[in-house]
Amino acid sequence: MAEGRPAKSRNGCLTCKVRKVKCDEQKPVCHRCKSTGRKCDGYDAVNKSQAGPLRIIQHVPLCRPPQPAFQLTTMERDSFDFFKRYTIPSFGIDLGSYLLPAASNDPIIQLVAIAVGSVHRAFTFYANFSQAESHFALRYYNKAIRELVTRSWNDPARTNNAVLMACVLFFCCESLQGHYKTALQHASSGLKIIQQQQVLSDGSSQKAPVAVTRLFRSLQNQILEIEGMVSITSDSLLSTPPSPPPIPSGASLNVGQIQSIFEKLYCRFIRMDAIAEEWEEESGEAMTTMAVQLPRLHVEVTEIRRDLGAWISKFDEWIASGQSTPDASQDNHQTIILKMWKLMIGVYLGMEWPPDEMKWDDFTAIFSTVVELASIIVHPNDPSNYLNKSPTNVLSGENGNKTKFPTLLPKPSTAIPKYSTFSLHLGIITPLYICATRCRESHIRYRAISLLARCRRREGLWDSELAGRVAKEFTMIEERASGIPPGVPYHPTDIGRSARVRSLSPRFEEGKQAKLRYMVAATGEGEKEQLVTW
Repeated sequence: MAEGRPAKSRNGCLTCKVRKVKCDEQKPVCHRCKSTGRKCDGYDAVNKSQAGPLRIIQHVPLCRPPQPAFQLTTMERDSFDFFKRYTIPSFGIDLGSYLLPAASNDPIIQLVAIAVGSVHRAFTFYANFSQAESHFALRYYNKAIRELVTRSWNDPARTNNAVLMACVLFFCCESLQGHYKTALQHASSGLKIIQQQQVLSDGSSQKAPVAVTRLFRSLQNQILEIEGMVSITSDSLLSTPPSPPPIPSGASLNVGQIQSIFEKLYCRFIRMDAIAEEWEEESGEAMTTMAVQLPRLHVEVTEIRRDLGAWISKFDEWIASGQSTPDASQDNHQTIILKMWKLMIGVYLGMEWPPDEMKWDDFTAIFSTVVELASIIVHPNDPSNYLNKSPTNVLSGENGNKTKFPTLLPKPSTAIPKYSTFSLHLGIITPLYICATRCRESHIRYRAISLLARCRRREGLWDSELAGRVAKEFTMIEERASGIPPGVPYHPTDIGRSARVRSLSPRFEEGKQAKLRYMVAATGEGEKEQLVTW
């Protein structure tokens, strides 16, 4: 005779009974409910339910952060967690808040996020990638590309936004590995999509979010800074953003808002500068076109100079009002970086357009201040960072006269930061690069080159080590043309006009190499090219 089936337990919690699942009957709340984030209604209610009709209870899951789009392995989870914790902040608050849900809910974006997190982690801690890490990142990178190509999209808005997010992450993945040519291609692909969307109305669902457009404007700025109009044609440039409204006196602003206003103005400035450089290299019929458009360009230059001058005045008011007092070190860094950019823009506004190469010598004291501000970011605990006052106070005495900087600066720190830094924010590499290439006071330019070589920063396309190498090459060319022996200090007057490098936009080549284009009148050789590898 077969044994009787054991009696089914009826002592489970009410929640499990409603869900028709086996309860583990742990007290005071069952483990099964707890592990799934549900509210356990306990056991007393079960006994009561036996005496009357069963109650229907609607269970609301506990509020939890977005969950991954698919189940992750340990290595995948570590890379994705690194992406969420460290990579997303590098995009800024606006874009970061948009990227996190996209990476958590879209399987394709998550694939790229895992690849970027892996590469970013290796870049941060090791600078060089192991073969295993490279293969891991490449597998998810390629899988995401395949998914983007083969996936059928039903919603055009979702298509464009997903592709734009993928372009941003592909760009980061390539930039972090030093593959600048490929990174440029991804940035250019995203720019084309944004450019096509500019004809749409602002309320269109097919238009990219403002935070995404803002990032691509920053990437366009970097492409124009580094390569000029080589990678972007003038008709595919993003339209200039509208001028921000005047900042009312006494307005309470934070550092992010001040930075956002500056970025819009800088976008207009660098766009105009790149177009002017392209025209400068043209000849023949193109010169006729340039002559026709030159009056309009001069009007635009006047407007941009006016608006940047107004921003500088408001920025000084903002600093003087005490609103810049930071609550966090990150805010403090942003303020210091804005001070550097304010000084550099002030230099451009202090020169005629186009600038005369000898005119840079009038701003040696400002270059020194910019380098010292950068050293605070790179070496915050270095005692040689003695410029704790605002640049305005440092450069002007009580009577408004320029103060004299010490002949011998305190010995700078030679320490190398423990971790490498990646960011898409406004950064310090561009101002340092300008100081290193345009300042002809030897101790200042070599301090800038040293900071670039040691700071281990990558800001979008700008890599500090590469920028330092390029600046060092230009410096050596000028020193040789001037007959200055290596290691001998010099002043701006020691490098005459004919010995100065007139730098054209460098161009990234395949692999880790860049082609420098420059002219030095003293050599009489015209435009020259030089390949730099790293």
